[in-house]
Amino acid sequence: MQAAWALGNIIGDNKEFRDQVLYYDVVTPLFSIWQPLNHPDSTSAKHVAVWTYANLCRYRSADWSKV
Repeated sequence: MQAAWALGNIIGDNKEFRDQVLYYDVVTPLFSIWQPLNHPDSTSAKHVAVWTYANLCRYRSADWSKV
């Protein structure tokens, strides 16, 4: 969860950082956080994953095929 939070902060900083994160295909591992978890922090992890994903969509010039 902390890694997704850190990525969300990096992605939200500017579009160049967002593009670098997309280049390394972060979306697939991020989606794995959304899988059903039997852990007390699963709701928090999903919130962080959604927030991070929203930051991927933040700037208009995204490579939407990677997002």
